[in-house]
Amino acid sequence: MENKYDSVNSRIKVKIKEKGFLIAAHRGTHMGTFTENTINAYRASFAFHADMVEMDVIRDVNGEYYCIHDGTEQQNLGVNLNSRTMTTAQIQMLETRNYYGKKTGHTLDRFEDFLKAFAGDDTLFNLDRCWDKNFEDFSYSAGALELIEKYGMTDRFLFKTSFNEKFMQELEASGFNIPYLAIVNSPEQIYAAEKYDINLAGFELLFKTEQDEIISDSIISYLRDMDYIMLTGSEMIGPDWNVSAWHNDDRAVLEGPGAAWDFFIEKGFNVILTDIPWYMHEYRQSTAKEKQC
Repeated sequence: MENKYDSVNSRIKVKIKEKGFLIAAHRGTHMGTFTENTINAYRASFAFHADMVEMDVIRDVNGEYYCIHDGTEQQNLGVNLNSRTMTTAQIQMLETRNYYGKKTGHTLDRFEDFLKAFAGDDTLFNLDRCWDKNFEDFSYSAGALELIEKYGMTDRFLFKTSFNEKFMQELEASGFNIPYLAIVNSPEQIYAAEKYDINLAGFELLFKTEQDEIISDSIISYLRDMDYIMLTGSEMIGPDWNVSAWHNDDRAVLEGPGAAWDFFIEKGFNVILTDIPWYMHEYRQSTAKEKQC
């Protein structure tokens, strides 16, 4: 059934149909002097066959937006400060650090500079960490969404937040039509999100076991019937990081990609976050060839 957001969502939906599922590079691909969540890391991800880049954005105390996941300042900037509490002048003085802790000769990228860098192409992005931590200040997200609209890139983004009904109420009142994903871990949250007149393009599903209700056959069937985008994470941030029943990048490398990712494909996930997009690309190619045989 058609809805008023189909034209906004069509670019991403068409790409999903073309690819089967989209490979989303988690925070971009850090390498050499390319720090995560930088323009160069995003470019590296597309060079390594990602279809989409998952990115994080903060607003500093002066209202300027920068590409970084707050809480990673020690590893990425070499300081024990939260970027949300820093001034623009402070941020601009700091060089980013690479994987080895070496200064790169670069500074953090302003979100607007990132938008300018990619405005003229066909790349896709998932804006992840860009909301007020307590969902008390909707303007935190609104300022970033206004910049996306300014550069005509609304149909090239998936914007997601943790499930919060106050936020969805404010998103509804704002009139923004960016494709939105709610991060959920229960069917009740799915049904609650559907109450709002927003461009609810789909969900990121969090599940600790393969038996969790959120990925039961009935819920998955419902999500598929509704043609929702279904996103899951394969990134492995630490030994206790379990957002997809231990189907993750570590397992893909140690046990083979099928052991990690076949489960996602069988369930119908159509956007998968990973830190190894090149390996997932090979997996997608091999599974496509198997289907043709």
